[in-house]
Amino acid sequence: MKREVICVGAIMVDEIFFADKEIIPGTSNPAHSHKYIGGVVANISRHLALLGMPVKLISAVGNDSEAEWICKVLHNNGVNLDLLVTANHPSGRYTSFLQPAGTLFAAMCHDISRQVITREYLESHTSSLQDASVVVCDANLHEAVISFLISFCDAHQVPLVIEPVSVPRAQALSALSLQGVSLMTPNQDELPALANAHGEETDLVKILQQKGLQQVWVRKGPKGSSLYTGDAVQHLGTFPVEVVDTTGAGDAALAGYLYAKLSGYNETKSMAAGHSLAYAVIGQKGPVLENLNAKKLEALMHTYYPEYV
Repeated sequence: MKREVICVGAIMVDEIFFADKEIIPGTSNPAHSHKYIGGVVANISRHLALLGMPVKLISAVGNDSEAEWICKVLHNNGVNLDLLVTANHPSGRYTSFLQPAGTLFAAMCHDISRQVITREYLESHTSSLQDASVVVCDANLHEAVISFLISFCDAHQVPLVIEPVSVPRAQALSALSLQGVSLMTPNQDELPALANAHGEETDLVKILQQKGLQQVWVRKGPKGSSLYTGDAVQHLGTFPVEVVDTTGAGDAALAGYLYAKLSGYNETKSMAAGHSLAYAVIGQKGPVLENLNAKKLEALMHTYYPEYV
């Protein structure tokens, strides 16, 4: 039996407003909206489960009807919810405003996992963490909790992947030791915040590597992505796709990459799997490709990166 992927972080109710015309700040703008299940590790765990990976989610929902909806969908997707906490709060919420081209104008986030998923809670479930094939956490968690995960995974030689989430959350991580962290996945805005410096991309990556980080995967939107491992770097370009909604694209990329790596793919093929899943998500409304399975991902890779299949 395959060892579980443990995902630790936020579950959100995503409410996405799609502007009918270019957004004008400081006034009311006509739009239409949709509601989805979101949150970085929730999106990642759903994609991995749909791809057939054993996944356990450590997160929190509220004591409301939206929590019932969230749990039903995640359970049906195959995500193990044994360590999910029900808190005496409303479920977390992410509200975003997208331009007509599908790009993010602004977003607000209220996350209960930051208060509920504590170091003490994780310490009571270290057996699950220790047995994981990989632990994935998002920076919605409190920095003290992330620091505990870094130390624990380093001590027990469990690969740890951290998704920075946003510029403010990345900035909060800049003071932490990254000793033993396997991978972080900043975009071009989050990278300087993580390094707490400004400069060339390679110089910022070196700062993170000097703090103990093993790999840095820098996402560059339409410019593709670059994966840094020591002094080596692998670049992967993009395929032109119609952008409908960029929400969850980075989460999809990481899920596709992790699935490929855990399936024995090399780095470049794993990056191609991540890009391919991200393209599919960008081309639809909502952060999760609901009809995903392993054959679907392979077909997407044949479309976008046939040279790596």
